[in-house]
Amino acid sequence: CFAAIAGFKLWKHFFTTTEDNDWAMLFAACITLNVGMISHSYASQMEVSVASFFIFAQLALARTNPSKPNTADFLFWICAGLAGWFKSPLYSVLIGGSGLFYWALTGALKTRMTSFKFFTAILTGIFICILGYLPAAILDWDNFYQTYILREQFQKANNNRAWHYVVTPLIHFSLPWIFIPLAAVVGVIR
Repeated sequence: CFAAIAGFKLWKHFFTTTEDNDWAMLFAACITLNVGMISHSYASQMEVSVASFFIFAQLALARTNPSKPNTADFLFWICAGLAGWFKSPLYSVLIGGSGLFYWALTGALKTRMTSFKFFTAILTGIFICILGYLPAAILDWDNFYQTYILREQFQKANNNRAWHYVVTPLIHFSLPWIFIPLAAVVGVIR
């Protein structure tokens, strides 16, 4: 937790602009990290690390320019690519997809689709994600395929628990706070 706060402070120091609303960013970072901690405590997986990269991806996404891609776009896609190293490339896809969804909601996606820098940033994130798995795949493809691709991605066990084992505590602890993002979604739609 202290490492995430220290990382947030470093990010804020290097990438702060005059129009930043630091409390809103810290609030989003804390919610993301807490969801990762709860998920980690119930599943004993790498969700805390993935949530930390999601925090930095959110910060980079907040600093993107709606009219044209900038350095924050590259930082966003780099964070998305690195998130795949901790758990699965699927998390890189989910973080990248959330960025595309955000730009679609704000109406900036159409402008970005015509930018060469935007596609370069996306390809940078994809390359970084692939780069993490490339050494294992090159050195021992058969073992990589059997262990990582087949077992870890498609045959993962569910800890022999019912589906509500994780969902019930998440709903219980997030119920009062769920209205904040719902109000934000309604505000964006209006």
